[in-house]
Amino acid sequence: MDADKINTELDQQIENLAYLKSLADEYLDNEDIKPIEYLNIVAELYKLKFDLLKIKWKV
Repeated sequence: MDADKINTELDQQIENLAYLKSLADEYLDNEDIKPIEYLNIVAELYKLKFDLLKIKWKV
């Protein structure tokens, strides 16, 4: 797999994380989850995003 394909895939995964965060925002707005659960979810999403960006910077 060449660098362009890897970067494209990483960009797609980062976009997917943004979508998951928007879902978490929606659940918080609807009070379907507790704020601490929301913060845990968002923290994990940002950790994953950071990990993906670290990989992207190495490519």
